Formats: sequence, C-alpha cells, structure tokens
Amino acid sequence: MFQELATRQPRPDAVCLGMEAVDLEEDPGGMKHAGFHLPCWVRIASWVEIFAALRNNGDAGVQAAPGDSSRKKGNVRAARDCHRSPFPTIRMPQFQEKNKMVHFRSLPFIAACLVAGLTVPQSGKAQVQKNGTFKELRQQGRLTQIVVLDDAGSELEINLTPKVDFQIRAAGDKGFVAPGQILEGEGVLTNERIYISNVTIRYVPPKQRVSARGQIAKAPPRPGRSTNAYLVSGMIEAAQPDTDYPDFTLVGLKATRGPLIMLEKDFKVTVVANDPKLIPEGSIVSMEGMELRGGKFNASKLVVNLKTPLKSEDLLTE
Repeated sequence: MFQELATRQPRPDAVCLGMEAVDLEEDPGGMKHAGFHLPCWVRIASWVEIFAALRNNGDAGVQAAPGDSSRKKGNVRAARDCHRSPFPTIRMPQFQEKNKMVHFRSLPFIAACLVAGLTVPQSGKAQVQKNGTFKELRQQGRLTQIVVLDDAGSELEINLTPKVDFQIRAAGDKGFVAPGQILEGEGVLTNERIYISNVTIRYVPPKQRVSARGQIAKAPPRPGRSTNAYLVSGMIEAAQPDTDYPDFTLVGLKATRGPLIMLEKDFKVTVVANDPKLIPEGSIVSMEGMELRGGKFNASKLVVNLKTPLKSEDLLTE
C-alpha cells in the first residue's frame, strides 16, 4: 500500500487535506503529513464542507477557471472523487504548480472534529449492577470505606464519597413518625384528607439540623395509579392520633399547605439512613457502577438492605 502511495502521481489541478503545501519530490506520496492518516469521520466531515463550498460558488476555496461553463458539473464530479478516494481532493484549476498539492482551507473545522473525536470513546461504558454482602467498615481519617464481598467472592473496596448515592434501608416501627424526621409517601385524597398506608422515613439523628422542603402535590398519571393520588414529603412538625378516628395518625408537615395527612391504622414504615455504623455484618448490598481495571469497581450507587428492623427507641433517644 505504501509503495503504491509513493508512486502515485497527483493531478496538476488537485488539492488535498493537510497542514501545508506538500512537495512530492521531497516527500513522495505525502506520507509525512497527517492529512493522509485522518480517520474516515474526518474525511466525511470535510466532504460535507466541500459541498458547502460548492453551494457558495467557491467562497471556501472551490473555484473554477474563468470561462469554464462546466464549473458546476466538474466540481460535483470532483467532490464525488473525494468520496471515493482515501485522499479527499477537489479540482482547483487556478492552482497548477507541478508536483504540488495545495491544501483545502478547512483546518479549524478539522481541528474541532479531532478534539471532539478524542472525547467520544470513553462515554460508551455502561453501568453494571452487582450484589454482595457487607464485610467490614474501614475508617481512614475522613475517608470512610465499605468492604463488600460480591457474589463471585471478590472483595470490593468502595469509598463513600459525596458522588456515591448511599442508602441504608430497613423496616421500622411507628415510633419513627416523630417531629424532626422527614416523611415521604403516596396517598389517596378522600374527603379532604390524604390517606397513606406506606411511608418512608429519612432518618435524622438527634441534634442534627437538616432542611427539607415540604410538598403536597398531585401525582403524575400512570397505569394503575388513582386519579386522586398525591405525593407527600417534608419534615414532620407534629404527629398524634386523630380525635375522630383514634386508630389513624394525623401528621403535620412544616411549611406545607393542603389537605390533612392521615396514616392508616396499620401503616408500614421503611427507614432510610446514611450512617454506615448502622450496618451489621452480612447485610445484603446492591451496587451500581463501572468496572475498572485490576478488579476495581467504581460505584455510583450503593444500597444496603438490613435484615433486622430498626428500632426508634434505639435511634431517636438522645
């Protein structure tokens, strides 16, 4: 292939991509120049610019000789030759130096394509999911590290950084519905009240200050969801049995307006926490992230499901 390129004779009226004018006597075939090694996507991009130049009647460097009545036909045929040849060329009769190839004026465009192309390949890595069991917790200064044994028996060390979506989930008792805790749930509006049977409590340790925006909003429609469904979230301001229906719990959220929130008689509680000290050995861990070289795993999401329910009397007492 290289011998063929070295012996190829350029057309006197040809122009090619590259960094500068190429003297074929000093550099047969122009093999020292990057113009011949550009990937196909750069050649396609240049091909598009060639046709843009044809539309502008030579504004981008494609011009015909004076008096050439077949300019349009000749330029189209030349552009077609660019597509067929590994070295994109167009006819430029005004440049007819012997053994010279004058390069097309599109270097800024090509440079932008090259820079964009260098950043594309890394974006194709897909997220993978892994399951395992919690082994131990390591504390190194401010860095907290969780060691997990995956299903294949490999030991994974995961750093708990702010970039990791880390959650500890467990069943809880009704005592978690207390002032200062954050409640989330979905219920149905009936008689000016929203009745909820399952709530999620985002655990807030005692004396810790957090801010949570309260919200009571109509849930978006989806198959199987009631048209009167509402989404509720916010920090609990008060929780007590309802005076008219003692089996139900009346909940008030800070900075919210709307219908009253009623927790049904046998409502279920799921506690979500982020304190790794709450994880006992052998807990089930679900991970999501990217596999790296050397058997390492870059986790973006980590969910630990506790087998034993959490008790409010152990976590809410100061």
